[in-house]
Amino acid sequence: MKTNYQMLIGLVTSFLLVVGLLWPSRACGAEARISEIRSESENTVVLENEFVRMTVDMLHGARVTGFCYKPLDQEWIYSGQGLFADHVWQQTWPGELYNAKYDYEITEKGPARVSVRVWRSLEQKSKEGVVGVKVERKLILSADSPAVTVEVAMTNPTDRVKTVGYWSQHILHLGGPSDQFNIRPFIGGLSVATFDLRDGGRVRERVGQEFVKDPAAGWTATLNPTTGEAAVFLMDYNDLRWLYNCIGSHTTEWYYDLLRMAPGRRWETKIVLLPLRGYRGVSFASKEIIADVRLVESNEGFRLVYTLGCGVAPLDEVSLQAELVAPAKGRALGSETVKFGSVGDFPREFTSSLTVPRKGEPFVVRVNLKGKGFSHDFAKHFGDYNRTDRLVAGVFKTGYSVKPPPKQKASRRSVSIRKIAHEGLAVFEARGQFYPAWRLEEALKLKGKYVLKAGRFSCDVYGEQMDSFPAGYEEIMATDVVVLNNVTADCLTPDDKALLKDYVQHGGGLLVFGGWYAFGGGGYAESALAELLPVESGKPFDIRRYEKGLPLTGAESTLQGVKFSGKSVVFWLQEVPQVKKEAQVVLKAGAKPLIVVGSCGKGRVACVLTSPLGESTQDATLFCEDDQWPAVLGRLVDWLKGAATK
Repeated sequence: MKTNYQMLIGLVTSFLLVVGLLWPSRACGAEARISEIRSESENTVVLENEFVRMTVDMLHGARVTGFCYKPLDQEWIYSGQGLFADHVWQQTWPGELYNAKYDYEITEKGPARVSVRVWRSLEQKSKEGVVGVKVERKLILSADSPAVTVEVAMTNPTDRVKTVGYWSQHILHLGGPSDQFNIRPFIGGLSVATFDLRDGGRVRERVGQEFVKDPAAGWTATLNPTTGEAAVFLMDYNDLRWLYNCIGSHTTEWYYDLLRMAPGRRWETKIVLLPLRGYRGVSFASKEIIADVRLVESNEGFRLVYTLGCGVAPLDEVSLQAELVAPAKGRALGSETVKFGSVGDFPREFTSSLTVPRKGEPFVVRVNLKGKGFSHDFAKHFGDYNRTDRLVAGVFKTGYSVKPPPKQKASRRSVSIRKIAHEGLAVFEARGQFYPAWRLEEALKLKGKYVLKAGRFSCDVYGEQMDSFPAGYEEIMATDVVVLNNVTADCLTPDDKALLKDYVQHGGGLLVFGGWYAFGGGGYAESALAELLPVESGKPFDIRRYEKGLPLTGAESTLQGVKFSGKSVVFWLQEVPQVKKEAQVVLKAGAKPLIVVGSCGKGRVACVLTSPLGESTQDATLFCEDDQWPAVLGRLVDWLKGAATK
């Protein structure tokens, strides 16, 4: 027997279906319009077509402070909030851009398309690393589509390297604050975020974390399954760092990868907002098609329901292939093909003939969507938690996990990569915790003329960061040795890692010191660093304490001739799973590898598998306090540079 609430949902859904059928998908002869209001207290630009009307407030961050979705006559923004707020994640919220006055120009006036370009340069002196970076947005609305396209760019017009990460924020309410869900694809399937809310005796539970730090696709969605309203945001997965919702404040936000912007560099990305209606959930999104897979109760158990709607433009010849699999046992549970034909703005639904029990093992629905010019695959996982007739079937602690797809970064590689000759010794050190104890600069002083540049590793709510790194081939190829001193792989930007890989393979020297944030603890095994190093990296907490210390033994080859006191020990040792073939152990701690060297392409790499922690005693000297330790580092630097050992 249906509850009153279920009956209400059925009536609302039926009403929305009628509205969707009556409202034309794409109006013939439609026009897009743009207008502006300028006064002492107001400066706004309004972009409008048959589907949406949005107001851009130039006095308050050039945010979209009004957004009316016309098919349902719904205003999605409350006073003081808005869409497409610019931030950089070196500044905590709200940041200097949120309420800043922007410059702008209307760039297209219709009738086929309208657009406005807005821009502002960062000025906050307390964040010198981003000052001068110019942030731009171009908001575009076409006459025949509800899609809002926003082109974002950041440019560094200064003569200094800038380290900056873009952050996009949207505060919106779909059908009011009740029943608003946020859906994010991540390596565990779909994370559904909402908050505890008492409404007419019902309690909505908070589901999923606010941060999704391991996204697996370039989209996120906010929806109200009671009214059927949905806002799907598409972004470039290749630059995407995190997805985020401040659940209590109804925000949808995401962070892009950190950029190391050399003078003159420009970074661009594109965001598409698809305002939709008629959806109970979103399981997959792209510019071509929006899809959902959910369970509905039947006499036999649960049946699958597939929902498909178009993205930016209507589609023809759309088909869906679905396969049900029980991954734990590798068992196929059934498959089917559904031909949808044409798909428009209002979604179409199909109830499957396949059934699954009300209770049982978790299963995955693997879906392939095809149409003219596109083919997409996605998987929807159902476990104990979402094996119910929930309006939004989300994944929560089900144990399902996949590897995130690799990011395809556009290469900015120089045509010719080769070492750049210079006087003296040039070293860059990425500095983590306890870096002074290694005595690197003391070792460099023994080499004569040198230049040591440094970047600082930090970790906070915005993640792991390195405040500077060589920002281009000219700078890094004029560096003799790059030192990673107890830092994680993730503190380096994707550009940093690509640059470092090219640097080593084309003749550069890399010196890696151990610690809690290095090797296994630094995530090296799953990063671009893995193929550069002469050792395999393990898992986190791979560093082990030896209370009595392990003596330094077996100095060979590169370090031959270095004479330790006989009392030098290490108290902590990185337990790497394996030394790679053709690598050489040149110093041991007891019988275990301590310093391992090897080649990668034309370059050389050395790993020091310890941390400079512990306390010297009358019978044991901490290795880095030994008089010979600077000489050890000096020998390594000479070898890494390619100079003859002295």
